[in-house]
Amino acid sequence: MLKKVLFFDHSAQFGGAERSLLDIISGLKKTDNTFVTSNETILARFKKRGIRCILFPMPPRIVNKKRNTGINLGGIYIIIKLILRFINLLRKENPDVVYTNSQKAHLIGGISARILQIPVCVHFRDIFNRNLFSKIWTVGIYLIANKLIVISNAVAKQFPASGKIKIIYNGIDIKLNSEKRKKQNSCFVVGYAGQIARWKGIEYFIQSAGIIMQKKKINIKFVVVGGPIFGDEEYLKELKDLTQKLKLEDSIQFKGVVENAINEISEFDVLVHPSVLPEPFGRVLIEAGALGKPVISTNIGAVPEIVIDGETGILVPVKNASAIAEGIAKLLDNPQFTSLLGQNANKRVKEYFNLTNTIISVQNIVSG
Repeated sequence: MLKKVLFFDHSAQFGGAERSLLDIISGLKKTDNTFVTSNETILARFKKRGIRCILFPMPPRIVNKKRNTGINLGGIYIIIKLILRFINLLRKENPDVVYTNSQKAHLIGGISARILQIPVCVHFRDIFNRNLFSKIWTVGIYLIANKLIVISNAVAKQFPASGKIKIIYNGIDIKLNSEKRKKQNSCFVVGYAGQIARWKGIEYFIQSAGIIMQKKKINIKFVVVGGPIFGDEEYLKELKDLTQKLKLEDSIQFKGVVENAINEISEFDVLVHPSVLPEPFGRVLIEAGALGKPVISTNIGAVPEIVIDGETGILVPVKNASAIAEGIAKLLDNPQFTSLLGQNANKRVKEYFNLTNTIISVQNIVSG
C-alpha cells in the first residue's frame, strides 16, 4: 500500500515555494498525496494537475502576518484553535507523513502532527534576520521536524548540523524551459523578474539603467516583470517615481504580473537579480539558466551556489548600482562572452537543478 502524505501550505499568494511544491507533488508517483491549503486560488492550481486537495480556511490576520513580528494573546488563541482543527483533519485523513511547506504550516501542521505522533517533514525555504525571534523559531522548527529539507546551504546554516537535515535544491523542468525560443526583440534587453518587494533591491537595477543610458546612447531596453504580491504597492510606486526622476520612462517598461514569466525571460539578453537581503535560493536564476541567459546578481545568500562568477554570470556587491551597470556594459560590449556565460548556465542548471533529481530526492524522504 502507498504511503499517505499530507502536504500543507498556508500562503496567501502563489509564489516560488508553491510553484516548487506543485512541481514536486505532480511528479511523486510512489505515494498517495493530498494537498491542504488555506487559499482557493492556489487550491485550483493544484487541482488542475489532478492532485487531491482540501481547503483549510484560516483567518486573514494569521495568513497575512509578516515574519519577525510578534503575536498577541488573541493571535495565540486563534493559532491554538487552528491546531485543534488541523488535529481533527489529520484524524480524518490519517496520513503516514505530514509535509509542511510554509512558515505557518510548519507551526500549525507540525505541532498537530507531533501531538498525534505522525512523522513531520518540514520543507524550509527561508532565511531569517539574525535576532532572538529567529533563533527561537528555527530551534522550534528543528525540534518539530523528523526530517528537515532545506533548499540551499545558505538556509541550512540556520540549523545545527544533523542527520535529519537534507539539502535539496529546487529544480525546474529542463525539457520544458530549455526549448529554443526565438527572441522577438532586436534591441539588447536587460530584465528583472520576480516579486516587487523591497528586499529585492529593484531600485539598484533602475539606478544602473540610468548609469547605462547616460554613458551609452544605444538600442537597449530595460524590463521589470512582476508585481507586489505581498503588499508592497508603495514600493512599486517608489520605483516608478524613481524611473520618472531619472527620466527613464522611455527606457524601462513595467510589465506587472504575467501568467508565465519564462516567456518574458526568454526575451532578455541578461537577467539582473539585485537582492539586498540573503536569497534563500532564487528560482528565477535557474529559470534564466535553463533558457541560456547569463545573470548579474548580488553575491549574497544562496546565489553563489547557483551562479558561478565569471563562468555562468557576474556577481556584484550588495546595493551597488555602479557594479550592476559595469556588468551590463561588459555583457553588452562582448556578445561572445555573453553567449558563453549563457551556455555554461544552461549546462549547470541541467546538472544541478533538474526537477527530476529534486523529485527523486523528495520521494526518497517521504516514502522511506
